[in-house]
Amino acid sequence: MSGERVLVRLRPSPLTTRVRSGPFTAGLAQEIAGRLGGRSSRPLFPIDDRVAMNRSRTRPLLSHALPAEDQAFIRARRRRYGLDRWIVLEIARVETVPRALKRLESHPLVEVVEPDYRGSAAGRRDEPAPNLLCAPNYPFYTPNDPLFFEQWYLDQSSDADIDMPEAWEIIRSALFVPVAVLDTGVDSEHPDLKEALLPGWDFVNNDSDPSDDEGHGSNVTGLLGAIGGNGKGIAGVAFRTSIIPVKILDSNLFGYYSWWASGLYHAAELGARVINISAGGEAYSQALHNAVQYAHDRGAVIFAAMMNTDNDTLHYPAAFTETIAVGATNHNDERASPFVWGGGSSFGNHIDLVAPGDRLLSTYPGGSYASYSGTSQATPLASGVAALMIQLDSDLSPEDIRSILRETADDQVGRPTEDIPGFDIYHGAGRLNAEVALAHVASTVTPPTVLEVYPPRPNPSRGLVVFVYDLVETGSVTLRIYDVRGRLVVTLLDGVVKPPGRWTHPWNGADSTGRMAPAGIYLYELITGGRRVTGKLIRLK
Repeated sequence: MSGERVLVRLRPSPLTTRVRSGPFTAGLAQEIAGRLGGRSSRPLFPIDDRVAMNRSRTRPLLSHALPAEDQAFIRARRRRYGLDRWIVLEIARVETVPRALKRLESHPLVEVVEPDYRGSAAGRRDEPAPNLLCAPNYPFYTPNDPLFFEQWYLDQSSDADIDMPEAWEIIRSALFVPVAVLDTGVDSEHPDLKEALLPGWDFVNNDSDPSDDEGHGSNVTGLLGAIGGNGKGIAGVAFRTSIIPVKILDSNLFGYYSWWASGLYHAAELGARVINISAGGEAYSQALHNAVQYAHDRGAVIFAAMMNTDNDTLHYPAAFTETIAVGATNHNDERASPFVWGGGSSFGNHIDLVAPGDRLLSTYPGGSYASYSGTSQATPLASGVAALMIQLDSDLSPEDIRSILRETADDQVGRPTEDIPGFDIYHGAGRLNAEVALAHVASTVTPPTVLEVYPPRPNPSRGLVVFVYDLVETGSVTLRIYDVRGRLVVTLLDGVVKPPGRWTHPWNGADSTGRMAPAGIYLYELITGGRRVTGKLIRLK
């Protein structure tokens, strides 16, 4: 419990009509607090300027974001789940939370009252295992990131992995797919992350700087979306996806449900297609459930960690039916019990699938790398695969993604006493298989019928530029950048043979020597299938 505040959902009344119809002014906040016998009040799910500000800064980049909605639709959804009636009430100094709950339960203005419960992260830092090395199958794509060979969970000889190199042969990036990571924040200057990050928010300190003061959030973010193929550190599952960092956990890995609920609402309103929350708490909360329902209804697919109690105790939000609950396996493909630090992957009837979660090396604050273990680490692997699925088919719904991930998971890979045929409470449908999931999506996508080259984005740009094109048939692709005098700046692709489908390729602004090209006007040339397409790029300082 918070010890100082409770969460209240007001009954429909003339008072809530005033709350809905106008701004939540200081006078209204004080009036509500006075009528409920508290010190102060504020909306749990406010309509404020920071969402609009962040959306305006990111919307041009996010072609796969949830579409912007008419205000009437937004208001209707808020009312459907009661988000417009939830408030945070600071109780009087002379009153305890139990007394406030008992008093407010019978108050005529109160429909629901509950403590502002606390939960925790689902992973801990540990030491990487020296003998757990990645053993990629070389016919498939292998990124040039130097620590890739320590990412055993992506590919290894025993196949207790998610078959990521094989999956990258189908698609290697999730460009313009916004993914919200609700965690301890992120190292915004990490060289393996900063190009992927979008503006975020810190609900712990209520400001716009979601810096990571523990490391857990940076680890989770890197597992999901560390920039692959850049010759640095590791490779995340979803190359160059667009990550919205939302800080909902403090430096002790704890967080109030009010932070979590606000973070879910915030991410959904920004248009996040995927939301990753590697945390959980044992207490059921109507406020948290309403936030999950709202985000799911909005179209976001929510992945939540099963937690690490090594039993069937329910944890939320993983136990809500709207989320995809992810457990953890170890390098032997068994349910992680125990992790290297103890505990074990929780289980139960609500589990959807499992993924590797023991000793996973990833990004860490200060531009470094560290290993963590827990269902926290398994969850972003599934979230990253979902982002890649959406890149292939942006029409997939949250329930489509759940169904495909479960249908394509590897069954009967763990302990025979636990991993029985079909669904079981320890592994759900099985262990995540990225290759089969993406192949399933790719097989249902209608291939392009004409060669199409789309304008590079963003343009103008201060950093990363992405080229997107559709190939009708297998053919070689050449992509070059020139300055305005016609001098070659860099060759990005030189006759690389690619199969039919939609392809993306980034340019980070560097020339052939690795130096950043100065601001100015540039020309690009893409040649494929006997066709040559040219255009103009503008680089800003």
